Amino acid sequence: MDALGILWGPGLVFVGLAVWLVRKAWKASRIERDLEEERLVRALGFERAALEAKALAQGAQAAPKLESVPAKAMGSRTGFRDSLATADVTSCAPEHLEAIGALLDARARSGTAARPEVLWARSAGMHAVWCERRPPSPPGSPGSAREVLCIAQLHDGKVVRSWSHGE
Repeated sequence: MDALGILWGPGLVFVGLAVWLVRKAWKASRIERDLEEERLVRALGFERAALEAKALAQGAQAAPKLESVPAKAMGSRTGFRDSLATADVTSCAPEHLEAIGALLDARARSGTAARPEVLWARSAGMHAVWCERRPPSPPGSPGSAREVLCIAQLHDGKVVRSWSHGE
């Protein structure tokens, strides 16, 4: 036998032992993490069962609730209604929806791009944030739609500055 053939047996044994050792170390680290968590819970005086029940209850309550766009915000603008019809706007102020609609309408009137579909919109202080799914440009060209994150800074219901990422 040549030298390479002689090393196959011990090499496979070494690899097997290494895999076994890594698995044992991984299991030991998980057990140690659980023990540390348990010690911390006991030190703080919390009851683990109560914490787990609370976490489960919060998980059930944290399910997202989709709402339709408020009628006041939609107004009579059909383009705005089309763009935000299926959007998740649970955390978006009505005045921010108005501003988003105004920006979408202005962009559509300028004719620079096809009207995008708004996937979701959120209010964050003085900012409105939304995600648009824009059709490929030029229209009818092969390719997939792209999702663009848009942000607008507002002051007294008017857009002061806007920018987007992913164009």
